[in-house]
Amino acid sequence: MSLPTRFRLLGRGLHPVIESAEALRGVTELDDAYWVATAAPVNGLRGDPKFYVGLDTDSDGRIRSDELRDALSWTFDHLSSMTGLESGSTELPLPSIRVEGSDGDAILDAAQKVAGDAGSVELDRVREVLAEEVARGLSAAGRILPAAAVDDEALEGFLSHVMAVTGGTTHPSGDLAVDRESIDAFIEAGGAWLAWVDAGQVVESSDVMPLGEDTGAAHAAVLSIADKVDQYFLLCDAIALDADLAAKAKVDASGTDLLEPEQAKALLARAPLAVPRADGVLDGGGTLNPAWLAGVAALFTSAVEPLLGEGTRTLTRQSWNEVRGRVSAHGAWLDSKPADAAGDETLDLLRTRVSDATLVERSEALLAQSVAGAVAVEGLELLEKLILFQANLLRFTTNMVSMPELIDPDKTALCEQGRLVMDGREFDLSVRVSNAGRAEKFGGMSPIFTMFVMIGEKGGAWTDQIAVPVTAGQRGHLIEGQWGVFFPADGGEMHAQIRKISSSPISIWEAVIGPFRRISSAVQSAADKAATSSSNQMNTSVTSNATTATDRVSSSGQSALTAGESAELADPAVVTPPPAEAASSGGSSMTGQLPMLAAGAGIALAAVASAAAYVVDVIWSGAGALATGVLALPVVQALPEATQGILQVLSLPLALMLILLGILMVPFLLYAIPVAFATWLRLRKRDLASLLEGAGWAINTRLMLERPHAERLTRRPKVSARDLTR
Repeated sequence: MSLPTRFRLLGRGLHPVIESAEALRGVTELDDAYWVATAAPVNGLRGDPKFYVGLDTDSDGRIRSDELRDALSWTFDHLSSMTGLESGSTELPLPSIRVEGSDGDAILDAAQKVAGDAGSVELDRVREVLAEEVARGLSAAGRILPAAAVDDEALEGFLSHVMAVTGGTTHPSGDLAVDRESIDAFIEAGGAWLAWVDAGQVVESSDVMPLGEDTGAAHAAVLSIADKVDQYFLLCDAIALDADLAAKAKVDASGTDLLEPEQAKALLARAPLAVPRADGVLDGGGTLNPAWLAGVAALFTSAVEPLLGEGTRTLTRQSWNEVRGRVSAHGAWLDSKPADAAGDETLDLLRTRVSDATLVERSEALLAQSVAGAVAVEGLELLEKLILFQANLLRFTTNMVSMPELIDPDKTALCEQGRLVMDGREFDLSVRVSNAGRAEKFGGMSPIFTMFVMIGEKGGAWTDQIAVPVTAGQRGHLIEGQWGVFFPADGGEMHAQIRKISSSPISIWEAVIGPFRRISSAVQSAADKAATSSSNQMNTSVTSNATTATDRVSSSGQSALTAGESAELADPAVVTPPPAEAASSGGSSMTGQLPMLAAGAGIALAAVASAAAYVVDVIWSGAGALATGVLALPVVQALPEATQGILQVLSLPLALMLILLGILMVPFLLYAIPVAFATWLRLRKRDLASLLEGAGWAINTRLMLERPHAERLTRRPKVSARDLTR
C-alpha cells in the first residue's frame, strides 16, 4: 500500500514533502509515526495568536496531530479553491467559500456583510467589523453590556447598577455583562435592602428604634457590657443564697504582681463590676471596678436613663432585663442586615430602579437582540478562522509534519524565537523554554553546547527563557551570568543573560587544542605563583639585610662612643672580612672522589655526543637526499637556470626544516588524530530534536545538525579589508 505523501532526504532523515494543497490532503491520512512532530507547545510558536487558538480546540496549550487533522478537514470542507491556501493569502474571495460545509452559510453571510459590493474580504477588515460588533454589547446570546443601551441613559445606568450589585457574568470579550439571572438577583437584593432600611426608619412607637436616632448608641452600650452585668447579678444571687459565698466572689490575686501593669489590668478585667450585694442592686454611682467604669457610665447615660427615666442610677435584675428587652429588637434588626444593594447610588434611585418594570422589559428586549447579535459575531469569528487557516495552515503543517525550515540554513522555522548577540557572535537558533528542568534534562541527551538564557525588557525583570545552541567555533568567553542582547524575530530588543550552560565540544579544533590551553593556564598559574614566591622572598631578604646592617651600624657606633673614640666613624667601605669557617668533616672525602666523578662525566658526555652526531648525520643525509630528489624532478629541471640556482641554494635548508617539522609533528599527530576522530563522531550526533523535546515538543525522528547549518546558526561577523583603517 502506497503512502499518501512523498518523502525527501533532509539532513540525514526522510521528511514528508508538504508543498501543495494536495499534499495537505495526504497529511490527514498520514500515520502519526511519519510526522516529525506530533505535538507542539503554543507558547513556543511565533505567529498570529488567534490562529493557534483555532487549532488548540481543547485549550490545553498544546496543538496535537488530531487537532491539526481536524483543522485541515474543516478547511477543505469550507474552501472550494486552494489557491489562497497554497499562497498563504489573507484575502478570501467570496466564490471560494463552500456553503456545503457545516458552517458554510454563516461564513458566507458574514463575508457578504463585510464585503458589501466587493468580491472578497480581507482579514484586517473582518477584524474591524468584528471589533465593532463586540463593542455594541450584543455579541453573546443572553448577555448584554451596558454599552448596548444606546441613547438610553436610564437603562445603561440600570445595567451598570445590576453588575455592581451582583457581579454580573463574564462576556466573551472579557468584560462583565448582564444576563437574566443577574437582573432577577438585583431586583430581589434591592427589594430586601429597601425593606430592611424601611424597617429601621424612625417612626412613632417603633420597636426597632425605641430611642429614635439614639437607639444605636443605647444598643451598643448594652452589648458592650452585657456579660459583665450578667456576671454581677449571678454573683449577687449566690451571696443572697449563702453569705459565706461572698469570699468566693473575689478574684484570686495570688501569683499576680500588681506592680506589673499588664497583670494588674488582667486582674481588674476579670473582677466583678462592683462588690456583689445580697439585695441584687447595681449602683451606678457607687464604687465600681475601674476597668469597667467607662462601660457602666455609658450604659446608664445611653440606655438606662433614656429607657427607665432620667436620674435612674441603679439597676436590679428586673430593670436590667427590661433595658435589654427594649433594645433587643434593634439588635435583631442589625443582625438581619442584607447585602447593600444601593452601593454608590442613593436610596431613592435604587427604589426607582427596583420598582420600574419598564427597565426590566427594556433589558429583556436587549437580551432577545443579543441572540441575533451572537449569531452575527459567530459568523464573523468563523470567517476570521477560515481566513487564518487559509493563510497559515500550509506553513504550520509543514513546520510540524516535515520541519524543513529548521533544517534549511536559509529559512527560519516557527519555533525559532530570534537572534542572540553575545561574545562578539550571533546565535540564530533559539527556542522558548517553559520548564527549565525538562529543557536541561533533554539538552544533556545530545552533545550540543547549549546556553539557557533569560530574557526580559528590563535588566533583572526576566519574562522568558530560551535555549540557544552554540554550533560552530569555540566556547570563547561564554560563561554563566554573561550579559548579551536578544532580538526577537517579530522585532524589538531585549536584555539577555546566561543562566546555565550545558557544555559539550563545539568543534574539532577546540577539542584538539583544549589540553594545550589547559597546560598554558597551568603554566601561567605556576609562573604567577613562582613570581609571587620570589617577590616575597626578595622582600624578606631585603628587609632582613637592611635590618641587620642597621643593627651593625648602631652597634659599632655605640662601641666607638664607649671607647672614647672621636665622633667620626670609620669609612664604611672598609669591611673586615669574617674569619674563614672550618671545612666540614666530609670535605676531604669529597675531594678524594673528584677524579672519579670527572672521569664518569667525561664518558657520559662522549656517549651523548656520539649519539647526537649519529642523529645529526642521519638527518643531514636525509635532508641531502630529499633536496637532491626535489632538484632532480622534471618540473624543477624545466625551470630557468636562475630559478634552479636559487632552489639549489635553498633546497637543503628547506629539506632540513621539513624533516625537523615532521619529527616534531609525529607525537602531535599521534595525539590529535584519535581526538579529532572521536570529536567528529560526537559532532555527527548533535540532534536538534533533543532541543525541541526539552522545549515541550513531541518529536518522532532525529534532526541531526549538519555542518552548513551549524555554521549558519553560530557565526562571527567578518570585517572586509576595505573596512579596515589606520
